Amino acid sequence: MTKPQPPKANIGLDEKKKKAIVDLLQHLLADEYVLTTATKGAHWNVSGIHFSELHKFLEKQYQLLSEITDEVAERVLQLGYKAETVIGTYLKLTRLKDEAALGTAEELIKGLVDKQETLIRELRKDIDTIEDKYEDKGTSDFLTGVMEKHEQMAWMLRVHLA
Repeated sequence: MTKPQPPKANIGLDEKKKKAIVDLLQHLLADEYVLTTATKGAHWNVSGIHFSELHKFLEKQYQLLSEITDEVAERVLQLGYKAETVIGTYLKLTRLKDEAALGTAEELIKGLVDKQETLIRELRKDIDTIEDKYEDKGTSDFLTGVMEKHEQMAWMLRVHLA
């Protein structure tokens, strides 16, 4: 016996556009997952004179990233699709470098800044595509909010490098 499926979201976007938007969101979901994992790895592996401060700071960052990841998955669901959950698929979809979180505290922070800034640049492209090509102001606005969170996180990371 199959489970009943919720009705398709009838929100003024045709299925072809919604599917294309969801495909972009699945890339973002993969990016968020990879960035969360990298940040958690930095949290685990940070050492040095500022260990305590950085350890707590990075914990807050990966907790915020986990919340963002949930929000992205929920946006996929709001559009009537299932969120990707397979780690191997995330590694295929991500637009971020997947590398070990090893090195000095400065190297760890620089690696996270690079990932954050890469994601911000990708989000800017996604926002333009979703608004201009798919005419979805809701998802465009959602992604703008996500981008602003990443801009703040990147700034907070960069401050540690000053």
